[in-house]
Amino acid sequence: MSAAEFSLAGLDEAIERARCGDRDLDVVDALARLGTVWSPDFPAFLEGKVDASAMRCALCEKSPCECPAFGTPEYFALLDRRHGRCA
Repeated sequence: MSAAEFSLAGLDEAIERARCGDRDLDVVDALARLGTVWSPDFPAFLEGKVDASAMRCALCEKSPCECPAFGTPEYFALLDRRHGRCA
């Protein structure tokens, strides 16, 4: 199942399972299927090695964030590149 198919076909089910406290729900897998992109520093942050204020942006991968203004063509081009949708 592609990420797009999962997001449409399984999202309602995943939300309902989470709402009902389904302990077998793999949240990390669900987020990966939805195309979640994390900061490259997120694992180190979880281990306490990087302070949240020093984490690189999940989109531009820089600290501090250097993303183009939200909603601009440059922003959406960066978003597409980060998600592997174009070169």
